[in-house]
Amino acid sequence: IKEILFSNIGLVLIYIAISIIYIDLPGLYMDAVNPDYMAAHMIHPENIGAWIYPDNVISYMIHGEWYKDTILSSLYGAVTPAYIGLIFFKVFGFNIFTIRFVHILYGIIIIIFFNKLMDSIAKSKKISFICTLIFILDPTFIFVWRTQYYLQLFPLITFLPGLKVIIDELYSCYKGKKINLRKIFLGNVLLGFSATGY
Repeated sequence: IKEILFSNIGLVLIYIAISIIYIDLPGLYMDAVNPDYMAAHMIHPENIGAWIYPDNVISYMIHGEWYKDTILSSLYGAVTPAYIGLIFFKVFGFNIFTIRFVHILYGIIIIIFFNKLMDSIAKSKKISFICTLIFILDPTFIFVWRTQYYLQLFPLITFLPGLKVIIDELYSCYKGKKINLRKIFLGNVLLGFSATGY
């Protein structure tokens, strides 16, 4: 039981317990450039219009239509969360509960990656657990997932593993092992994906 409690599972359970407290309180802010809104548009384009800047050229090049499949809400905002959420919204419907459920899943993924990164940096399970617990208990992390501002944290889903891959390779190089350029490339690709976030 102690091993489970002080593992990723324990951290995730703590986060879920905290996240569902007062989950019905108002807090969801969503305008039409939010990827969650884009998912709703893609599910029901006949009922929900698209408010997208006219730089969505990828969709135009593929389909000859500006907004058939949204790729960007603007040059600085990719709508990756829309496609992830789309799966859940098609199965469970599109409402506040399912939006918050998907956002909690994003938080869980980030917590796991953050803990793995702390393991790589600290080389201590106890220190990485304490750092991740502090991260989880921060109210700005808990409540951001109930607002549109989760978009600022969403890029951590690829940023944290990208950083971990690069740190691990540099540490291996420091220990005298040959650096794996493919892993460094993968790490940089993951960091690049994070740059396409909001």
